Amino acid sequence: MKATASPSLRRTLLVLLPVLAFCARARAADLTLDELQAPSSPAFTLVGISPSKVDRPGSAPAFGASLVNAATESTGGLPRNLAFEFAPYWWQDHPGLTREQFEQAGLGDVIMQSATVSLATYEKEATATEPKYSGIGGGLRFDLIRGSPNPKVVKELKSLLQRMVVADGFGSDPNEEQLKKIQKLATSYDTSRVGHQLAFAAAVAYKFEGNDLDNKTWDRYGAWLTYGYKSASESRLNQFTFLATARTITAHGATANSRYTDFGGKLLWRDPEHPVAISLEYIKRTGDAHDETFNALLQYKLNETWFIFVSHGNQLEGDADAAKKLTTAGLSFAWGKTPKLKL
Repeated sequence: MKATASPSLRRTLLVLLPVLAFCARARAADLTLDELQAPSSPAFTLVGISPSKVDRPGSAPAFGASLVNAATESTGGLPRNLAFEFAPYWWQDHPGLTREQFEQAGLGDVIMQSATVSLATYEKEATATEPKYSGIGGGLRFDLIRGSPNPKVVKELKSLLQRMVVADGFGSDPNEEQLKKIQKLATSYDTSRVGHQLAFAAAVAYKFEGNDLDNKTWDRYGAWLTYGYKSASESRLNQFTFLATARTITAHGATANSRYTDFGGKLLWRDPEHPVAISLEYIKRTGDAHDETFNALLQYKLNETWFIFVSHGNQLEGDADAAKKLTTAGLSFAWGKTPKLKL
């Protein structure tokens, strides 16, 4: 990053880069190891919910105000439909943090800068073995190794800054159009990282039968660990990404507990000159359920939202379905532009 850029412009970019990184957490539409990967919101993943509205408070006071409002609106029990996700480190400005310092941070700083917290309340309907209950879950996710920024994205960011400085002078702030370009590049800056990456996530959830806050018991808890490597090579044969991941989940039931651990690996290759992608995936399940699955997928990208695919493999649904083979082909649709591969 050039020292010739104005302080306000440089500060804007330096804050946007990491903050947007943790707001994006994009996932590729064709990756089926998503549940095994260290999720961006482990609390949501653990309890199996996809909130339609997620509150992302930008400061401690804003978070406190949201909690007070939720408690006020509740009727004495657990507040309903809460969903929070935030990065505490970025609740404060770090105007002295340069991009070089951010990339050269030690393990402790990497953990603090990448840490995201997720909180959620939920309700589960009654089943044959479980009564209806409410629950609350909390999760933490952070990077241990976050890889290196994609050289192409860094080059484009520097070029944009240089053009802005030449066009607007040293003392001006970026306009709305320039901010949109910075935001787009900032998201790509994180989601297109290359090299080695390692992420960890954990979450716990408690249940309250009858929405009674005095009747608290364990619902479930789990942990995820994901290693990835994405090649930065320009060679056509080296346009690959490798993922290795592990997940363990323990669920407490009314009559019995269940515990299982999944191990998985995936190799993904994308043709840099044609919209073709190939992936091979293997998952092994141990614990109270034993199973394994191997899947292969061939995908052709028609445009930013439409894909033709052919896949073959077997379902991971327990011993009874371990040998169930599936071959599928079709047309898939994704809302908006497909995000870049991100752990």
